[in-house]
Amino acid sequence: MSNIQQHKLTVERTAQIFTYGKKETAKVAVLVCHGYAHLADRIIQKFNNVSEDDIYVVSPEGLSVFYWKGMSQDPVASWMTRRNRLDEIVDFSAYLTQVYDTYLAGFQGKIVLMGFSQGCATIWRWQHRAPVAYHTMINWAGWIPEDIDLSDTMSHLEDAKVHVVVGDQDQYLTEDRIVAMKEVVDRNNIPAVYHRFEGKHQVDRTLLETIIQSIIEQ
Repeated sequence: MSNIQQHKLTVERTAQIFTYGKKETAKVAVLVCHGYAHLADRIIQKFNNVSEDDIYVVSPEGLSVFYWKGMSQDPVASWMTRRNRLDEIVDFSAYLTQVYDTYLAGFQGKIVLMGFSQGCATIWRWQHRAPVAYHTMINWAGWIPEDIDLSDTMSHLEDAKVHVVVGDQDQYLTEDRIVAMKEVVDRNNIPAVYHRFEGKHQVDRTLLETIIQSIIEQ
């Protein structure tokens, strides 16, 4: 099998994007990346507590789609795996930049980048590779990568904080993992504000609304 060679070919993909709210009246725009084995049209529903007149949400879906727990189940999406990992980072970074340029160009309010679970690392790696202007970031129930220098990402942050949100019963972010993540935050001089809520690995709509409203009122 020594004649097997790996090649790379760049191809076009059709991406699925979902939006909520009114861009014309919104005070805040949120670009949100879903978690592993989730879907964009599901996480965007977490913003329903916020008036559609005040917010504009853009929810792109990961380009890797697969069946979760059997082919009889609904398809789900992912941003990356360890297979061809660097290529996937390049691809989703270019994809998210295109989403940003297409849907948020000319927006006059505050732009928020938000990741949930795997979407957190996705947002951080995108901003490390191709930073864009934004007001603040919400890192919800996800890991902040420790293998990249995040100083350039911080230089594009308009507000002096990153919201780090974790449930007190999160089965993935244990107390040891939270301590380790705080070390990553401190090492990169990330201006973080920590939020805890009662719940597991999920988005708490009430706390999300509170954070969004606090950004609107700043």
